[in-house]
Formats: sequence, structure tokens, C-alpha cells
Amino acid sequence: MKDVQVKRAGTSYVIEVSYRAKNPQIAADVANEIITVYSDDEIRFKTLVVKRTTDWLEGRIAQLREQASAADRELQNFKSSEGLMDANGRPIDEQQLSELTTQLAAAQLEAVQSKARYDRIVEVVKSGVPDASVADSLKNDVIVKLRQEYNDTSRRQAEFEQRYGATHQATEQLRAQMRQTQRQLREELGRIAEAYNNDYKVAQSRLEDLNKSKEVLYKKVSDVRLAQVQARELESKSQSLRAMHDSFLQRYVQAIQQLSSPTAETRVVAKALPPLDPSSPNKLLILSASLMIGTVFGFAGAYGKEVFDTSIRTRNQAALAFRASCLGLLPTVDAKAVGGVRLVSTSPRQIEIDGGLYGYSVKNRSSLYCETIRHVKYAVDLKRSSGVGYKLGISSIGEGEGKTTFAINLAMHLASIGHKVLLVDCDFKRPGLSRALFSNLVVENPSQSGQSTKVGEALWTEVNTQLNIFPVPSGSSYSTSDDFLSSGAFGELMTKISDHYDFIIVDLPPVAPVVDVKVMTSALDGILMVCQWGRHQSEVVSNAISESSQLRSKIVGVVLSRVDLKQYRSIARGEFEYTDTEYFAS
Repeated sequence: MKDVQVKRAGTSYVIEVSYRAKNPQIAADVANEIITVYSDDEIRFKTLVVKRTTDWLEGRIAQLREQASAADRELQNFKSSEGLMDANGRPIDEQQLSELTTQLAAAQLEAVQSKARYDRIVEVVKSGVPDASVADSLKNDVIVKLRQEYNDTSRRQAEFEQRYGATHQATEQLRAQMRQTQRQLREELGRIAEAYNNDYKVAQSRLEDLNKSKEVLYKKVSDVRLAQVQARELESKSQSLRAMHDSFLQRYVQAIQQLSSPTAETRVVAKALPPLDPSSPNKLLILSASLMIGTVFGFAGAYGKEVFDTSIRTRNQAALAFRASCLGLLPTVDAKAVGGVRLVSTSPRQIEIDGGLYGYSVKNRSSLYCETIRHVKYAVDLKRSSGVGYKLGISSIGEGEGKTTFAINLAMHLASIGHKVLLVDCDFKRPGLSRALFSNLVVENPSQSGQSTKVGEALWTEVNTQLNIFPVPSGSSYSTSDDFLSSGAFGELMTKISDHYDFIIVDLPPVAPVVDVKVMTSALDGILMVCQWGRHQSEVVSNAISESSQLRSKIVGVVLSRVDLKQYRSIARGEFEYTDTEYFAS
């Protein structure tokens, strides 16, 4: 079947089947026969699947029908035994409770209104003659008439008193008439107050009766609702079984229809015809196109790389971006180099770095890597103003540029040539140095176990070079680098140990992601930047360095790491030809 080719036509659902043969007619016949066999096999398989499905569905439908009927009977029997007779979709007792609640609300409103009317009329009776608003609210014709009569008599009495005097007989008669009218008003208001009081008592009595009825109904409804919970469970079971039965029955009908008239899902759009010309290979066309495309893309890629690439790839570019001398190149080192880190003892704390990635500078002293380290030492020696230990920080712009590997190799080289060197891990957020050398160890701080906090007790020693290493302790009490720096511990540490070492190599965090390097700068004598070859744009580096004038002034130089020397020679023509000589071993 190696001559058969099946592929999809574009993004459609059309499948193209072709067959390669020396005879054009045989190629067409075989392709058509493949489609015919595929369609027949699809129909046979589909019929077999549908037949098995219908057989299983028949038994399952009968079982579900019996289960659904049994569940319906169980539900009806339970409702009959518990008296759960529905009216308009709700139990009768619940309906009665709803109506009683409505009546109770109306009765409460009526009692409140009756009490308010009674209290109001009592206040009016005490006040004497009601004002116009009270008379209108009572809607009593007698009150309105008597009040009108009282007001008319009062007005006439005032006129007579002003005209004839207060002791005149007509004035006295009008006063007597006003008192008579006022007495009649009080009697009528008293009658109305008694009627309102009776209404209030009736409403209060009705409210008490409704509350008692509500308590009785509450108890009955509570019992009914307990029974309804079980009834709903039975009803849910019945409905689930009935729904499953209907679903299986619908699928059964569909399966029977498919079984009665099986059809294939595939349809032949066009039959294969004998080709007029060979389909392949067109050697001349392939060769010409390949040559042309390769040439165009080669020139375009080379031109684009030359014009648009502004990343740092030469020593001159590094010196301009960092505004400091480029002290050398660090070629890519095989991470699987022979050797590695081995634990020698935990008391005293000793490890052995025997070759490998971290002992490369000691094992390969004639390499370009080691020559760059010698250049760095020479630059540092020019900066040293006294015999006190020189505190050199190793940093980079971003993560993963090889600063930790270079710091270890620099410290190993200096220690191997007789200097007393301390290597300190100050990258608290990502302690790469501690992980590289002590990945399988729990590095404890003596203060965590109640011991003295002397610096010497926290140091590890590399047995071959007597290099002292101060890693970040596991579970350190400084939760962040800010805690460590703000506590003043970093400055105190640098001051305390500077008299005991020739060089103090400090593995710092990167400059761009965190501010730690800018904060630590004041406690260091100089900073060496490690820049990965071809990774950063010159503008990015310049912006990162220019943010801190103190950091910029402390930079003693920069080295390019992970350099591809073959590409470097083609880019930096005339700058690095001496790498072709025998001065350096690979």
C-alpha cells in the first residue's frame, strides 16, 4: 500500500485518493476500487453496529417501562395514604394557609385603622368643637351641620358683643345657644366614639380568631410538608425513569430507521480517470525552484540580519552600551564537561569542585575563557587602592546570562593562584550560586539551630583551592532582599570580612528585574557586568545602566558570555583575528 496516497482537499471534507502505477489505467482502476471497498465496508460495519444497538435497546426499554410504571404506582399510593390531594397544583392545607394569611393581614390592617379612628375621635371629644379637617374626615352630616351652626352663632355673638356689649340680653342668648350647640356636638362625637370603639373590639376579636386558626393550620401544613418531601423524591424518581424510557425509545426508533435503509456516509464526488501525463517527478522544475528560492532567501536573510540586528555582538558595541571597557569574551562551555561538585564533609563544611562547568577555569588555563578571567583580574588590580580585600560584584542585565557560572570560575581561578578569596551569594530571590553548588544539601545558618552567628561558621570551603563560599541559607530569616539590606546586615558583613580576604566575589541579582544591585552598590568596590552575546539591544542596556549614576560609576568592565566564536569572527572582522592563532586552546 505504499503507492496509495490519501489526503484532504484543502479545508473541505473531501478526501482525495490516488494510486501510483506505471500504467495510467491501472492507477485509475485501483483508486476507484479502493473507494468502492471502503464504502461497502462502511455500510457493513454500520449495519452491524445498528443491529447490536437495537437488540440492547429493546431489553433496556422494557426494563425502564416496568420501572417507571412501578414508580408511578408507588407515588400515587403514597399520596393517597398521606392525603396529599392537590388543588390547582398546590396542597389544600397550603392553599388555606395562604388565604388565611391574606385574611390575617387584612384583619391586622382593619384593627390598626379602627384603633386609629377611635384614638382620633377621643382626642376630638376632649378638644371640644372639631375643626374643619376633622369634620370633613368624619363624613358625618350632623357634625358638619352643628359645627356650621356653632361657627355662625359664634360670629353673631362676636358682632353683638362688639355692638351692644357683653352684658346685653341678645349677647347672652347667643352665648347660651353656643353652649347648647357645643353640648350637642360632644354628644354626637361621643356616639361616634362609641361606635368606633365597638368596631375596634370586633376587629381585635377577629384578629385573635384568625391567629388561632393560623397556628392550627401551621401545624397541619408542617406535617404535610414532611410528607411532600418524600413525595417529591418519589415523583423525581418516576420522572427520571420516564425520561430515560422516552429517550431510549426515541433512539430505538432512529436505529430501526437506519437499519431498514443503511447508507454510507461517504459519497463519490468524481471517479478517478487515467492521467494524461506522469504526476512526478518534475526534476527540472524542482531543481530550478529550489535554487531560486534558496538564493533569494539566503540573500534576504543575510541582508536583514546585517541591517536590522542591533543587539550587542562585538566588544566595541558592549563598551559603548555599558560605557566601560569590554574585558574579554566567554565562549560557550559544554555544560556536560567532565567533573562536577562533590560533598566532602559537613563538619567541617567542605566540597570539591573537580572540573566540570564550575571548575572550567582551573582545568583549562590555556583557554580563552581563562584569559578573559586574567584580564578581569588585571582590571581589578588597577582599581585596588590598598591591600584591603576588594569587593567585586558580578551582575547582568537579565536572568540566565551566565553571571553565576562566571563568578564561580573567577573565584576558583583567583583562589587557585594563591589569593584568599570569599565567594558570596547575594541573589536572595533566585540564589543560583547556592543551587548550583549545594543543590542536594540543606544549607543551614548556625543561628537557626541556636549556635553563634559567627560568619566563619556559615562558610564552606572548596578543598582544592581553599576557596571560601558563603551561600544563601535554606529557610533564611531574611524573607526578602529588602529585609536584609534595610537591616544593615549586608554592609556590616562586607566591612567585617574585608580585612580577611584579598578578593570578595559577590554574585548579585540582575540589574533590570530588581533594584537590589542599585541598593548594594554603595557597599561594593566595583561591579563587573556579564552580558550574553546577541541577547540585548544596545538601547536597552544603556537605559538600564543610566538609571543609577552610582551603579554606572562602579562598573569596572563588561564581558560577553556564550559567544559563538565562528560567528564572532565573521561579524567583528579585524577585531579578533588573534583567536585564530595558537595562543588559546579550545
